[in-house]
Amino acid sequence: MKTVIAAMTLSLALCSCATITRGTTQALTITSDPTGVDIRLSSGLAWMPPMGR
Repeated sequence: MKTVIAAMTLSLALCSCATITRGTTQALTITSDPTGVDIRLSSGLAWMPPMGR
């Protein structure tokens, strides 16, 4: 039982490493060809550029 708890604790600690080392936000640059397309991320965020850009 101690081994299972230790393994679960270790796996939880390792899962959070990216957040600890890189923070919770990250800059993202998106370019497209053709311009003016709708951008949708897998996280659900969407951006629609103004027309005529």
